Amino acid sequence: SARAGQKAAGAAGEAQSPVEVRGLSAAVGAAAPGTGRVGASVGGAGLDVLECNIATQKGRPTGSSLKPFVLAAAVEEGFVPADQINVIGTCEFDNPGGFPNPYRANNFSGPESGSVATLRSQTLASSNCAYLRLGLTVGLSNVAETTKALGVTTDLSDLPISMPLGPKDITPLEMATAYATFANDGLQVDPIFIERVENSDGTVIFENTPAPERAISVQSARLVNQVLEANVRGGTGTRARLENQVAAGKTGTAQDFSDAWFVGSTPYLATAVLP
Repeated sequence: SARAGQKAAGAAGEAQSPVEVRGLSAAVGAAAPGTGRVGASVGGAGLDVLECNIATQKGRPTGSSLKPFVLAAAVEEGFVPADQINVIGTCEFDNPGGFPNPYRANNFSGPESGSVATLRSQTLASSNCAYLRLGLTVGLSNVAETTKALGVTTDLSDLPISMPLGPKDITPLEMATAYATFANDGLQVDPIFIERVENSDGTVIFENTPAPERAISVQSARLVNQVLEANVRGGTGTRARLENQVAAGKTGTAQDFSDAWFVGSTPYLATAVLP
């Protein structure tokens, strides 16, 4: 039930106690694919400490958990996970008008790492250089539009080269909503906190009916979800394996290692966790 999910999410957040450790706070957002029903929302230590709700208002840099949105944009443009891309680092890009110029990045494994490999394998390896190149190949404006269609409202219109590495603040609930779109065959549904309101006589005076909108094609959603399922089976998300349930997901770490995400889904629930 939603009540049980909220209680479990709150207990998990309290167990992390990150406010005492590094001045931040754990947050959780969860939404059901197809209905948008919010299964849990934990916004942090409280308004007296943070002055905002991380789960629904402020968010954090998402790191590599944003890479599936780049993959979705690529698949919408005709790419498939078996297509190959150059993943060799250090990678360098002209960045006129931006900072720094040129823009340089490395893969997690360091300089001179990587080769030419498939999009699928480099999603599982979470290659930075592969995804920076993919973002530019697909078009950063297409990535921004796809991210918005999936359910993210953060303004990405400045189109930074670093967009595929997730430098912008996005809320856990919006990340969960976007991953729920993958699990829902590409149909995006806004999160719903209140399903209906009844008066004392039991008459329904308000009902919140889901209004699905096509974000990406069914084929694109399933291809992305297959890669995310493989990532849980044998990529960066193996700690999220479930014993009797297929799960899909992606990790993400901010560039300064201050935030570590996991965003994942089953056919029944999508959840973003920011410890």
